[in-house]
Amino acid sequence: MQVNMKLAVLAAAVALAACGKKEEAAPAPAAAPAAAPAPAAPQEVVVKIGHVGPTSGAIAHLGKDNENGARMAIEELNAAGLTIGGAKAKFELLAEDDAADPKQGTAAAQKLVDAKVNGVIGHLNSGTTIPASQLYNDAGIPQISPSATNPKYTRQGFPGAFRVVADDVHLGGTLGKYAIETLKAKTAGRIEVQVAPSAQLGDDAAMVTAVRTGALDMTANSQGAVSVAVPEYAAYGMPFMFSTPAQAFKLLDGPLGQELAQKSAEKGMVVLGYWDNGIRHMTNSKRPITKVEDMKGLKMRTPPDAVLVDIMQALGAEAQQIKFAELYVALQQGVVDGQENPLVNIHASKLYEVQKHLALTSHMFQMTPFLMSKRTWDRLSDADRKAVTEAAAEATALQRKMSQEADDKLLDDLKAKGVQVTTVDKAAFAKATAAVDAKWLTTPIGPYLKKVIAAAR
Repeated sequence: MQVNMKLAVLAAAVALAACGKKEEAAPAPAAAPAAAPAPAAPQEVVVKIGHVGPTSGAIAHLGKDNENGARMAIEELNAAGLTIGGAKAKFELLAEDDAADPKQGTAAAQKLVDAKVNGVIGHLNSGTTIPASQLYNDAGIPQISPSATNPKYTRQGFPGAFRVVADDVHLGGTLGKYAIETLKAKTAGRIEVQVAPSAQLGDDAAMVTAVRTGALDMTANSQGAVSVAVPEYAAYGMPFMFSTPAQAFKLLDGPLGQELAQKSAEKGMVVLGYWDNGIRHMTNSKRPITKVEDMKGLKMRTPPDAVLVDIMQALGAEAQQIKFAELYVALQQGVVDGQENPLVNIHASKLYEVQKHLALTSHMFQMTPFLMSKRTWDRLSDADRKAVTEAAAEATALQRKMSQEADDKLLDDLKAKGVQVTTVDKAAFAKATAAVDAKWLTTPIGPYLKKVIAAAR
């Protein structure tokens, strides 16, 4: 919990630095006979971040966990050496207890207003968040609640209230980078980011629906869930099509990606970037996998991705769809024997604790579409659209870099944790799954898939 919330709070803290309250400029002095020397630029800018959570009462464990995560985030921000206006930024955390009580929460909010904080992370439930938000708004202080889910919070008419959602915990740092780039794009005071990671607002399918209807502003979602609304996304998941993410991004960053973005817009979603969700590999608790025959009879969990179901069935395994949030327990209890995911997800979710065999199958590439609701996009000014586009482009480049660096390190760590790693006969696996391509070429996405296959192979 603490690590996940630290990522969310880190993103939130950076966002608050991005759109934090600035001191008003003093009135211009009267004309003087001679111009005075320009004042020296400040060597350090102090950014005060308020944190409010229930550190006493029935859910004190959650509040303390969040506060510890916030302190860890502040330490990381200070270690990063960020600058604002050319001066070094020093982040300070001012923590208050609201005991999950609206009255005490309002009192805590007033303390932070009096302390002239630049922004606030918290509170941790809608009952304390909504009344406190009025105080922050009146004082011109942006607020980000990592877990308030009542839509009233973002529909009070306060400037630029956004909710940003990422399902996988390893994306949290990228959302922080996105907020930093929002600062660079000078949207201070207009755009406010609320981060809700780890499926706080529902699973992938629910969030796709929410972003299409405008109930959710942005989501970094899964390829499989998005392909339910825009089937052409499935074209990039054909078995053994890409051996590296770079090969896929060569297509996605060109005309084929632009065509996919247009199809997404027609379904109510604006593509801000195509993120890297990695090359996928298989784990199980039963036996090492080196050849196709080793897959026979294994009960393998898949996400809501029809192509993955076809791949598993072609290899002789039994596919079962289980939500990612429920996967660890399902593996622990033997509901399924195994699963498939990128290394970063396997590691971050500690699946190595319940899966001792890892086969480097590289059977599928998957992206993470970074999407904005078209209804939200249409409400933005041209200047803010430009700022969001530029920030998202930089965040996309960073996320891809982070993903590649993580893969380079994680395999050794998984081995050190006792996971038995095997390689497979990829030619035999590709031959066994060749019928998957043929099946999907006969579907409505066939014309688009044909262009992707021709470009990739």
